[in-house]
Amino acid sequence: TQDSAVYGANLGLRYRLAEGLHTALRAEWLRDENAANFLWGVVGAGGGDVYALTANLAWEVLPHLLVRPELKYDVYTGKGDLFAVGANGIARQDQQLLGVLNLEFRF
Repeated sequence: TQDSAVYGANLGLRYRLAEGLHTALRAEWLRDENAANFLWGVVGAGGGDVYALTANLAWEVLPHLLVRPELKYDVYTGKGDLFAVGANGIARQDQQLLGVLNLEFRF
C-alpha cells in the first residue's frame, strides 16, 4: 500500500422559491494524490483532482415525499481516465455530465 493525502472542500447554496420548493447549487473539489483512498485505480485513474458543480430543484410534494432532479458536471485533472467512457454516452476521460432524479421518503 501507499500513503496518500486526500482532502477537499465544498460550498453549497440553497434558495427558497416558494413554500415547499427550493433550488440549490453546490461546488465541490476533491484531491486524492495517488488514487489510494477511492477506487479510481480500478477505472484507470492515477490520482488527481475532481471538480464538480451540481444544480438541483427540490419539491416537497407531500410532507413525507421530496422529489429532487439534479444536474451534475464533473471535471477530472489527473493521470489516466476516471469516468466511464461509453457507459453513459456523454462521459469523456476527463469530464462527465450526469442527470439524477432523487425520490426521498421521509419518516
